Amino acid sequence: MSATGEAARPDAGGAVAPDVSCAVCDFVEDSVERRMAYILAEDLGSPSFVESMRRGGWCVRHARRVAGSADGPRFTRALRTVIEGWVLRSAGGGGMFRIGGGCPPCETRAWAEAHALGSLANPHSAQAGVDPSATGSVCLRHLDLLIDRVTPGGIDDVASRIRARVRQASDSERLGPMEAAACVAGRDPDASCRGDGSLAPATDAPRREGPGWTDGSFDLDGLVDELGDGRCPVCSAIRAAARNFLVWLGEPGGGEERHRDADAVCVEHLHDAAASIPLAAERAVSASIERWGWMADRLVDLGVPSERVVDRVRRAIGAFRAAHGTDRSRGGWALAVEALRADPASVAARRIEGARSRRRRTCIACEAAVAAAERTSLLVGVLLTRSAGRRAYESTDGLCLSHAASAIPLLGAEASAAVAEAAGSRAARVAWELDEALRKSSWSRRYEPRGREAVAWTRAFSAVLGDAVFAVDLLASEPHGPREGA
Repeated sequence: MSATGEAARPDAGGAVAPDVSCAVCDFVEDSVERRMAYILAEDLGSPSFVESMRRGGWCVRHARRVAGSADGPRFTRALRTVIEGWVLRSAGGGGMFRIGGGCPPCETRAWAEAHALGSLANPHSAQAGVDPSATGSVCLRHLDLLIDRVTPGGIDDVASRIRARVRQASDSERLGPMEAAACVAGRDPDASCRGDGSLAPATDAPRREGPGWTDGSFDLDGLVDELGDGRCPVCSAIRAAARNFLVWLGEPGGGEERHRDADAVCVEHLHDAAASIPLAAERAVSASIERWGWMADRLVDLGVPSERVVDRVRRAIGAFRAAHGTDRSRGGWALAVEALRADPASVAARRIEGARSRRRRTCIACEAAVAAAERTSLLVGVLLTRSAGRRAYESTDGLCLSHAASAIPLLGAEASAAVAEAAGSRAARVAWELDEALRKSSWSRRYEPRGREAVAWTRAFSAVLGDAVFAVDLLASEPHGPREGA
Protein backbone atom coordinates (compact mmCIF):
# COMPACT_ATOMS: atom_id res chain seq x y z
CA MET A 1 0.00 0.00 0.00
CA SER A 2 1.15 3.55 -0.71
CA ALA A 3 0.86 6.64 1.44
CA THR A 4 -2.54 7.31 -0.07
CA GLY A 5 -3.84 3.81 0.52
CA GLU A 6 -3.17 2.55 -3.03
CA ALA A 7 -1.17 -0.54 -3.93
CA ALA A 8 2.56 0.01 -4.36
CA ARG A 9 3.54 0.60 -8.00
CA PRO A 10 6.89 0.27 -9.77
CA ASP A 11 8.90 3.48 -9.92
CA ALA A 12 10.48 4.96 -13.06
CA GLY A 13 13.32 2.46 -12.94
CA GLY A 14 10.99 -0.52 -12.75
CA ALA A 15 11.63 -1.28 -9.07
CA VAL A 16 8.75 -1.48 -6.67
CA ALA A 17 8.52 1.67 -4.58
CA PRO A 18 8.89 1.18 -0.81
CA ASP A 19 5.71 0.44 1.11
CA VAL A 20 5.16 3.46 3.36
CA SER A 21 1.55 2.67 4.26
CA CYS A 22 0.28 2.42 7.82
CA ALA A 23 -2.17 -0.33 8.71
CA VAL A 24 -3.64 1.77 11.54
CA CYS A 25 -4.12 4.83 9.31
CA ASP A 26 -5.79 2.69 6.65
CA PHE A 27 -8.17 1.16 9.18
CA VAL A 28 -9.02 4.59 10.61
CA GLU A 29 -9.63 6.24 7.24
CA ASP A 30 -11.73 3.31 6.01
CA SER A 31 -13.83 3.54 9.17
CA VAL A 32 -14.35 7.28 8.68
CA GLU A 33 -15.37 6.75 5.05
CA ARG A 34 -17.93 4.14 6.09
CA ARG A 35 -19.32 6.45 8.77
CA MET A 36 -19.70 9.32 6.32
CA ALA A 37 -21.39 7.04 3.79
CA TYR A 38 -23.78 5.79 6.48
CA ILE A 39 -24.64 9.35 7.52
CA LEU A 40 -25.51 10.27 3.94
CA ALA A 41 -27.48 7.07 3.36
CA GLU A 42 -29.48 6.74 6.57
CA ASP A 43 -28.49 9.01 9.43
CA LEU A 44 -29.17 12.63 8.44
CA GLY A 45 -32.50 12.74 10.22
CA SER A 46 -31.76 10.50 13.20
CA PRO A 47 -32.10 11.97 16.73
CA SER A 48 -28.45 11.19 17.52
CA PHE A 49 -27.21 13.04 14.43
CA VAL A 50 -29.43 16.04 15.13
CA GLU A 51 -28.15 16.13 18.71
CA SER A 52 -24.54 16.04 17.50
CA MET A 53 -25.28 19.04 15.28
CA ARG A 54 -26.84 20.84 18.22
CA ARG A 55 -23.62 20.24 20.21
CA GLY A 56 -21.54 21.98 17.55
CA GLY A 57 -21.64 19.99 14.33
CA TRP A 58 -18.84 19.08 11.96
CA CYS A 59 -15.20 20.01 12.27
CA VAL A 60 -13.49 21.90 9.44
CA ARG A 61 -11.74 18.79 8.05
CA HIS A 62 -14.87 16.72 7.58
CA ALA A 63 -17.02 19.71 6.62
CA ARG A 64 -14.51 20.36 3.81
CA ARG A 65 -15.06 16.87 2.47
CA VAL A 66 -18.81 17.40 2.49
CA ALA A 67 -18.65 20.91 1.03
CA GLY A 68 -16.47 19.76 -1.85
CA SER A 69 -18.89 17.02 -2.88
CA ALA A 70 -22.25 16.95 -4.60
CA ASP A 71 -23.87 16.10 -1.24
CA GLY A 72 -23.27 19.55 0.28
CA PRO A 73 -26.88 20.79 -0.15
CA ARG A 74 -28.15 17.78 1.78
CA PHE A 75 -26.61 19.25 4.94
CA THR A 76 -28.75 22.39 4.82
CA ARG A 77 -30.93 21.27 7.71
CA ALA A 78 -27.91 20.12 9.72
CA LEU A 79 -26.28 23.55 9.29
CA ARG A 80 -29.51 25.18 10.40
CA THR A 81 -29.37 23.09 13.58
CA VAL A 82 -25.75 24.11 14.24
CA ILE A 83 -26.65 27.80 13.95
CA GLU A 84 -29.61 27.21 16.26
CA GLY A 85 -27.22 25.71 18.82
CA TRP A 86 -24.88 28.70 18.47
CA VAL A 87 -27.73 31.15 19.04
CA LEU A 88 -28.83 29.23 22.13
CA ARG A 89 -25.26 29.23 23.46
CA SER A 90 -24.99 32.98 22.83
CA ALA A 91 -28.15 33.50 24.84
CA GLY A 92 -26.69 31.50 27.72
CA GLY A 93 -28.64 28.29 27.09
CA GLY A 94 -26.35 26.36 24.75
CA GLY A 95 -25.05 23.89 27.33
CA MET A 96 -22.03 22.00 25.98
CA PHE A 97 -22.16 23.64 22.53
CA ARG A 98 -18.79 24.16 20.83
CA ILE A 99 -18.42 24.78 17.10
CA GLY A 100 -17.06 21.59 15.57
CA GLY A 101 -17.54 19.78 18.88
CA GLY A 102 -20.18 17.29 17.71
CA CYS A 103 -18.47 15.91 14.60
CA PRO A 104 -19.61 12.26 14.05
CA PRO A 105 -16.63 11.31 11.82
CA CYS A 106 -14.25 12.59 14.50
CA GLU A 107 -15.93 10.31 17.03
CA THR A 108 -15.44 7.40 14.63
CA ARG A 109 -11.80 8.38 14.08
CA ALA A 110 -11.07 8.30 17.81
CA TRP A 111 -12.82 4.93 18.24
CA ALA A 112 -11.14 3.36 15.19
CA GLU A 113 -7.66 4.46 16.23
CA ALA A 114 -8.07 3.07 19.74
CA HIS A 115 -9.57 -0.14 18.35
CA ALA A 116 -6.76 -0.68 15.82
CA LEU A 117 -4.02 -0.03 18.38
CA GLY A 118 -5.75 -2.36 20.82
CA SER A 119 -5.76 -5.20 18.29
CA LEU A 120 -2.05 -4.66 17.62
CA ALA A 121 -1.18 -4.60 21.31
CA ASN A 122 -3.20 -7.74 22.01
CA PRO A 123 -2.61 -10.15 19.10
CA HIS A 124 -4.64 -12.91 20.77
CA SER A 125 -7.78 -10.80 21.07
CA ALA A 126 -10.80 -11.99 19.10
CA GLN A 127 -11.88 -8.44 18.24
CA ALA A 128 -11.84 -7.35 14.61
CA GLY A 129 -9.40 -4.63 13.63
CA VAL A 130 -5.83 -4.61 12.37
CA ASP A 131 -4.41 -8.10 11.93
CA PRO A 132 -0.94 -8.04 13.56
CA SER A 133 0.32 -10.82 11.28
CA ALA A 134 -0.65 -8.82 8.19
CA THR A 135 0.89 -5.57 9.38
CA GLY A 136 3.89 -4.80 7.23
CA SER A 137 4.37 -1.32 8.64
CA VAL A 138 2.93 1.24 11.01
CA CYS A 139 3.77 4.94 10.90
CA LEU A 140 5.94 6.40 13.64
CA ARG A 141 3.05 8.40 15.06
CA HIS A 142 1.03 5.27 15.73
CA LEU A 143 4.04 3.30 16.94
CA ASP A 144 4.47 5.97 19.61
CA LEU A 145 0.85 5.48 20.68
CA LEU A 146 1.31 1.70 20.61
CA ILE A 147 4.05 1.86 23.26
CA ASP A 148 1.47 2.83 25.88
CA ARG A 149 -0.68 -0.21 25.09
CA VAL A 150 1.81 -3.08 25.03
CA THR A 151 3.10 -4.92 28.06
CA PRO A 152 6.65 -4.11 29.26
CA GLY A 153 7.85 -7.21 27.47
CA GLY A 154 6.48 -5.92 24.15
CA ILE A 155 8.38 -2.65 24.16
CA ASP A 156 11.43 -4.22 22.48
CA ASP A 157 9.30 -5.19 19.50
CA VAL A 158 7.89 -1.66 19.18
CA ALA A 159 11.38 -0.19 19.49
CA SER A 160 12.64 -2.44 16.67
CA ARG A 161 9.69 -1.33 14.52
CA ILE A 162 10.53 2.29 15.20
CA ARG A 163 14.13 1.72 14.19
CA ALA A 164 13.06 -0.01 10.97
CA ARG A 165 10.68 2.83 10.14
CA VAL A 166 13.40 5.41 10.85
CA ARG A 167 15.76 3.60 8.44
CA GLN A 168 13.01 3.56 5.81
CA ALA A 169 12.24 7.27 6.24
CA SER A 170 15.94 8.05 5.92
CA ASP A 171 16.10 6.55 2.42
CA SER A 172 15.93 9.90 0.62
CA GLU A 173 17.03 8.34 -2.69
CA ARG A 174 13.89 6.23 -2.96
CA LEU A 175 11.35 8.36 -1.11
CA GLY A 176 9.87 11.65 -2.17
CA PRO A 177 8.66 14.26 0.35
CA MET A 178 5.15 12.82 0.57
CA GLU A 179 6.39 9.24 1.09
CA ALA A 180 8.91 10.32 3.72
CA ALA A 181 6.20 12.31 5.50
CA ALA A 182 3.95 9.23 5.41
CA CYS A 183 6.66 7.19 7.16
CA VAL A 184 6.64 9.65 10.03
CA ALA A 185 3.09 11.01 10.13
CA GLY A 186 1.06 8.33 8.40
CA ARG A 187 -1.62 8.72 5.77
CA ASP A 188 -2.74 12.23 4.87
CA PRO A 189 -6.42 12.46 5.90
CA ASP A 190 -6.88 15.56 3.71
CA ALA A 191 -5.40 14.10 0.52
CA SER A 192 -8.74 13.97 -1.31
CA CYS A 193 -9.34 17.69 -0.73
CA ARG A 194 -5.99 19.03 -1.88
CA GLY A 195 -5.51 20.96 -5.10
CA ASP A 196 -2.83 20.29 -7.68
CA GLY A 197 -0.06 20.16 -5.09
CA SER A 198 1.31 23.69 -5.48
CA LEU A 199 0.58 26.82 -3.50
CA ALA A 200 -1.65 28.96 -5.69
CA PRO A 201 -1.43 32.76 -5.58
CA ALA A 202 -3.46 34.02 -2.68
CA THR A 203 -5.64 36.23 -4.90
CA ASP A 204 -6.91 33.61 -7.35
CA ALA A 205 -9.93 32.53 -5.31
CA PRO A 206 -12.42 34.61 -3.34
CA ARG A 207 -12.10 32.57 -0.17
CA ARG A 208 -8.30 32.61 0.12
CA GLU A 209 -6.46 35.21 2.14
CA GLY A 210 -5.71 38.51 0.43
CA PRO A 211 -2.20 39.65 -0.58
CA GLY A 212 -1.87 41.90 2.46
CA TRP A 213 -1.68 38.87 4.74
CA THR A 214 0.67 36.58 2.83
CA ASP A 215 3.78 38.63 3.64
CA GLY A 216 3.03 38.77 7.36
CA SER A 217 1.93 42.40 7.37
CA PHE A 218 -0.86 42.19 9.92
CA ASP A 219 -2.02 45.81 10.07
CA LEU A 220 -5.27 47.74 10.43
CA ASP A 221 -5.58 48.56 6.72
CA GLY A 222 -5.16 44.90 5.83
CA LEU A 223 -7.81 43.99 8.40
CA VAL A 224 -10.30 46.40 6.83
CA ASP A 225 -9.50 45.04 3.36
CA GLU A 226 -10.09 41.45 4.50
CA LEU A 227 -13.44 42.35 6.04
CA GLY A 228 -14.42 44.36 2.95
CA ASP A 229 -13.65 41.38 0.71
CA GLY A 230 -15.97 39.17 2.77
CA ARG A 231 -13.29 37.13 4.52
CA CYS A 232 -12.82 36.43 8.20
CA PRO A 233 -9.49 38.12 8.97
CA VAL A 234 -8.65 35.65 11.75
CA CYS A 235 -9.08 32.73 9.33
CA SER A 236 -6.82 34.52 6.85
CA ALA A 237 -4.18 35.34 9.47
CA ILE A 238 -3.98 31.75 10.74
CA ARG A 239 -3.41 30.32 7.28
CA ALA A 240 -0.99 33.11 6.32
CA ALA A 241 1.10 32.62 9.47
CA ALA A 242 1.45 28.87 8.88
CA ARG A 243 2.20 29.52 5.22
CA ASN A 244 4.88 32.09 6.06
CA PHE A 245 6.71 29.69 8.37
CA LEU A 246 6.60 26.77 5.92
CA VAL A 247 7.81 29.00 3.08
CA TRP A 248 10.67 30.21 5.31
CA LEU A 249 11.54 26.63 6.24
CA GLY A 250 11.56 25.74 2.52
CA GLU A 251 13.81 28.58 1.39
CA PRO A 252 16.82 27.23 -0.53
CA GLY A 253 20.25 27.81 0.93
CA GLY A 254 20.91 29.37 4.28
CA GLY A 255 22.72 26.36 5.74
CA GLU A 256 21.62 24.07 8.55
CA GLU A 257 22.19 26.63 11.29
CA ARG A 258 19.50 28.96 9.93
CA HIS A 259 16.76 26.41 10.54
CA ARG A 260 18.21 24.60 13.54
CA ASP A 261 15.75 24.29 16.44
CA ALA A 262 13.06 25.83 14.23
CA ASP A 263 12.32 22.81 12.06
CA ALA A 264 9.67 20.98 14.11
CA VAL A 265 6.21 20.73 12.55
CA CYS A 266 3.18 18.73 13.64
CA VAL A 267 1.64 15.89 11.66
CA GLU A 268 -0.89 18.14 9.90
CA HIS A 269 1.57 20.86 8.90
CA LEU A 270 4.02 18.18 7.74
CA HIS A 271 1.40 16.90 5.30
CA ASP A 272 0.81 20.48 4.13
CA ALA A 273 4.53 20.97 3.54
CA ALA A 274 4.89 17.65 1.72
CA ALA A 275 2.06 18.57 -0.66
CA SER A 276 3.11 22.16 -1.34
CA ILE A 277 6.67 23.00 -0.21
CA PRO A 278 8.88 19.92 -0.71
CA LEU A 279 12.09 21.40 0.71
CA ALA A 280 10.31 22.41 3.91
CA ALA A 281 8.99 18.85 4.22
CA GLU A 282 12.45 17.42 3.57
CA ARG A 283 14.01 19.50 6.32
CA ALA A 284 11.19 18.77 8.76
CA VAL A 285 11.33 15.02 8.10
CA SER A 286 15.13 14.96 8.41
CA ALA A 287 14.99 16.66 11.80
CA SER A 288 12.09 14.47 12.91
CA ILE A 289 13.69 11.13 12.06
CA GLU A 290 16.89 12.20 13.82
CA ARG A 291 14.87 12.77 16.99
CA TRP A 292 12.99 9.50 16.47
CA GLY A 293 16.37 7.77 16.26
CA TRP A 294 17.35 9.22 19.63
CA MET A 295 14.11 7.94 21.12
CA ALA A 296 14.58 4.47 19.63
CA ASP A 297 18.11 4.24 21.05
CA ARG A 298 16.81 5.06 24.51
CA LEU A 299 13.99 2.51 24.21
CA VAL A 300 16.43 -0.24 23.25
CA ASP A 301 18.61 0.66 26.24
CA LEU A 302 15.72 0.36 28.69
CA GLY A 303 16.31 -3.27 29.46
CA VAL A 304 12.61 -3.70 30.24
CA PRO A 305 12.11 -7.06 31.96
CA SER A 306 10.04 -9.80 30.41
CA GLU A 307 6.83 -11.04 31.98
CA ARG A 308 8.73 -14.05 33.33
CA VAL A 309 11.27 -11.82 35.09
CA VAL A 310 8.48 -9.63 36.46
CA ASP A 311 6.83 -12.71 37.98
CA ARG A 312 10.10 -13.88 39.53
CA VAL A 313 10.70 -10.42 41.05
CA ARG A 314 7.27 -10.45 42.67
CA ARG A 315 7.79 -13.96 44.08
CA ALA A 316 11.21 -12.91 45.45
CA ILE A 317 9.62 -9.97 47.25
CA GLY A 318 7.01 -12.28 48.75
CA ALA A 319 9.65 -14.77 49.90
CA PHE A 320 11.75 -12.03 51.53
CA ARG A 321 8.74 -10.66 53.39
CA ALA A 322 7.76 -14.17 54.58
CA ALA A 323 11.27 -14.90 55.84
CA HIS A 324 12.02 -11.60 57.58
CA GLY A 325 8.56 -10.21 58.34
CA THR A 326 9.68 -6.79 57.17
CA ASP A 327 10.91 -4.96 54.08
CA ARG A 328 13.68 -3.17 56.00
CA SER A 329 17.22 -4.30 56.71
CA ARG A 330 20.62 -2.69 56.60
CA GLY A 331 23.18 -1.88 53.95
CA GLY A 332 22.94 -3.38 50.48
CA TRP A 333 19.97 -5.53 51.41
CA ALA A 334 17.84 -2.41 51.89
CA LEU A 335 18.71 -1.15 48.42
CA ALA A 336 18.08 -4.57 46.92
CA VAL A 337 14.66 -4.85 48.53
CA GLU A 338 13.66 -1.35 47.41
CA ALA A 339 14.70 -2.24 43.86
CA LEU A 340 12.68 -5.46 44.01
CA ARG A 341 9.64 -3.59 45.35
CA ALA A 342 9.55 -1.27 42.35
CA ASP A 343 6.78 -2.17 39.93
CA PRO A 344 8.53 -3.02 36.64
CA ALA A 345 5.65 -1.53 34.65
CA SER A 346 6.00 1.78 36.49
CA VAL A 347 9.76 1.76 35.98
CA ALA A 348 9.21 1.13 32.27
CA ALA A 349 6.68 3.97 32.05
CA ARG A 350 9.12 6.44 33.58
CA ARG A 351 11.90 5.35 31.25
CA ILE A 352 9.61 5.53 28.21
CA GLU A 353 8.74 9.09 29.15
CA GLY A 354 12.45 9.84 29.34
CA ALA A 355 12.94 8.38 25.87
CA ARG A 356 10.08 10.47 24.49
CA SER A 357 11.57 13.61 25.95
CA ARG A 358 14.47 13.18 23.53
CA ARG A 359 12.07 13.57 20.62
CA ARG A 360 9.44 16.05 21.73
CA ARG A 361 9.43 19.49 20.17
CA THR A 362 6.66 22.05 19.65
CA CYS A 363 5.34 22.73 16.15
CA ILE A 364 6.57 26.18 15.07
CA ALA A 365 3.80 26.53 12.46
CA CYS A 366 1.22 25.99 15.22
CA GLU A 367 2.93 28.59 17.42
CA ALA A 368 2.78 31.08 14.55
CA ALA A 369 -0.88 30.31 13.86
CA VAL A 370 -1.92 30.62 17.51
CA ALA A 371 -0.11 33.95 17.84
CA ALA A 372 -1.66 35.22 14.60
CA ALA A 373 -5.18 34.33 15.77
CA GLU A 374 -4.77 36.15 19.07
CA ARG A 375 -3.05 39.20 17.57
CA THR A 376 -5.65 39.56 14.81
CA SER A 377 -8.52 39.24 17.29
CA LEU A 378 -6.95 42.02 19.35
CA LEU A 379 -6.55 44.09 16.17
CA VAL A 380 -10.29 43.76 15.62
CA GLY A 381 -10.70 45.29 19.07
CA VAL A 382 -8.47 48.18 18.02
CA LEU A 383 -10.64 48.76 14.93
CA LEU A 384 -13.78 48.83 17.06
CA THR A 385 -12.45 51.55 19.38
CA ARG A 386 -13.30 54.15 16.71
CA SER A 387 -16.82 55.00 15.57
CA ALA A 388 -15.68 54.87 11.93
CA GLY A 389 -14.16 51.46 12.58
CA ARG A 390 -17.38 50.18 14.14
CA ARG A 391 -19.39 51.40 11.15
CA ALA A 392 -16.94 49.69 8.77
CA TYR A 393 -17.13 46.45 10.76
CA GLU A 394 -20.93 46.51 10.95
CA SER A 395 -21.15 46.91 7.17
CA THR A 396 -19.36 43.57 6.65
CA ASP A 397 -19.95 39.96 7.68
CA GLY A 398 -17.36 40.38 10.43
CA LEU A 399 -15.68 37.32 11.92
CA CYS A 400 -16.92 33.81 11.36
CA LEU A 401 -18.95 32.47 14.27
CA SER A 402 -16.08 30.26 15.44
CA HIS A 403 -13.63 33.14 15.73
CA ALA A 404 -16.23 35.54 17.05
CA ALA A 405 -16.71 33.15 19.97
CA SER A 406 -12.95 32.96 20.64
CA ALA A 407 -12.38 36.72 20.18
CA ILE A 408 -15.10 37.97 22.53
CA PRO A 409 -13.27 36.96 25.79
CA LEU A 410 -10.13 38.79 24.59
CA LEU A 411 -11.81 42.14 23.92
CA GLY A 412 -13.17 44.94 26.05
CA ALA A 413 -16.86 45.27 26.82
CA GLU A 414 -17.69 47.63 23.96
CA ALA A 415 -15.72 45.72 21.33
CA SER A 416 -17.09 42.39 22.56
CA ALA A 417 -20.64 43.68 22.28
CA ALA A 418 -20.01 44.85 18.70
CA VAL A 419 -18.50 41.48 17.67
CA ALA A 420 -21.35 39.56 19.32
CA GLU A 421 -23.99 41.77 17.69
CA ALA A 422 -22.45 41.38 14.22
CA ALA A 423 -22.11 37.59 14.69
CA GLY A 424 -25.74 37.37 15.84
CA SER A 425 -26.88 39.37 12.82
CA ARG A 426 -24.90 37.14 10.45
CA ALA A 427 -26.26 34.00 12.10
CA ALA A 428 -29.85 35.27 11.80
CA ARG A 429 -29.39 36.15 8.13
CA VAL A 430 -27.83 32.81 7.23
CA ALA A 431 -30.48 30.96 9.25
CA TRP A 432 -33.24 32.77 7.30
CA GLU A 433 -31.59 31.79 4.00
CA LEU A 434 -31.35 28.17 5.12
CA ASP A 435 -34.99 28.19 6.18
CA GLU A 436 -35.91 29.63 2.80
CA ALA A 437 -33.92 26.95 1.00
CA LEU A 438 -35.65 24.25 3.06
CA ARG A 439 -39.06 25.78 2.39
CA LYS A 440 -38.51 25.92 -1.37
CA SER A 441 -37.21 22.34 -1.43
CA SER A 442 -40.75 21.18 -0.67
CA TRP A 443 -42.62 19.63 -3.60
CA SER A 444 -45.53 21.93 -2.87
CA ARG A 445 -43.26 24.94 -3.57
CA ARG A 446 -41.82 23.61 -6.84
CA TYR A 447 -43.28 26.54 -8.79
CA GLU A 448 -41.25 29.15 -6.88
CA PRO A 449 -38.03 30.31 -8.55
CA ARG A 450 -34.76 29.59 -6.77
CA GLY A 451 -32.59 32.49 -5.68
CA ARG A 452 -29.44 32.99 -3.60
CA GLU A 453 -30.84 30.71 -0.94
CA ALA A 454 -30.12 27.72 -3.20
CA VAL A 455 -26.43 27.96 -2.23
CA ALA A 456 -27.03 29.25 1.29
CA TRP A 457 -25.39 26.09 2.62
CA THR A 458 -22.00 27.28 1.27
CA ARG A 459 -22.35 30.60 3.07
CA ALA A 460 -23.46 28.73 6.18
CA PHE A 461 -20.30 26.59 6.18
CA SER A 462 -18.15 29.75 5.86
CA ALA A 463 -20.17 31.60 8.49
CA VAL A 464 -19.94 28.80 11.05
CA LEU A 465 -16.49 27.30 10.47
CA GLY A 466 -14.64 29.97 8.51
CA ASP A 467 -13.10 30.28 5.07
CA ALA A 468 -10.80 27.26 5.52
CA VAL A 469 -13.74 24.97 4.67
CA PHE A 470 -13.23 25.78 0.99
CA ALA A 471 -9.42 25.81 0.97
CA VAL A 472 -7.52 23.52 -1.40
CA ASP A 473 -4.04 23.89 0.10
CA LEU A 474 -2.63 24.29 3.62
CA LEU A 475 -5.38 22.17 5.12
CA ALA A 476 -4.03 21.77 8.66
CA SER A 477 -6.78 22.33 11.21
CA GLU A 478 -6.58 25.40 13.39
CA PRO A 479 -4.51 24.68 16.52
CA HIS A 480 -5.97 25.82 19.82
CA GLY A 481 -2.47 25.47 21.24
CA PRO A 482 0.87 24.40 19.79
CA ARG A 483 0.79 20.76 18.81
CA GLU A 484 3.65 18.32 19.28
CA GLY A 485 6.10 17.99 16.41
CA ALA A 486 5.80 14.89 14.23
